[in-house]
Amino acid sequence: MSAPIDASALQIEHDEANQRFVAVLDDEGREAVVTYRRLDGQLGLTHTGVPPQYRRQGIAGAMVKHVLEHARNENMTVVPYCSYVVHYINEHPEYKSLLNK
Repeated sequence: MSAPIDASALQIEHDEANQRFVAVLDDEGREAVVTYRRLDGQLGLTHTGVPPQYRRQGIAGAMVKHVLEHARNENMTVVPYCSYVVHYINEHPEYKSLLNK
């Protein structure tokens, strides 16, 4: 079993070349990711992934929050293709204004 992760302390990097946000979770290089496709002033959020041994620690939520804050700071809207992102926005209505209408 992997050691618990403090989701609030994740070091999340924007890997623009590969259209993803990534956080390395351990010394073995396991990563949590949110992938996207950039569309005219929008981020189409396509996938949120966390390795099984790191799930249920708030990592996916911390990742999605970071991406949504990035979109807000860049004056972008989001298109949530990923079901987890849809769920997160429904649970955090302060981000609904970012949805592409």
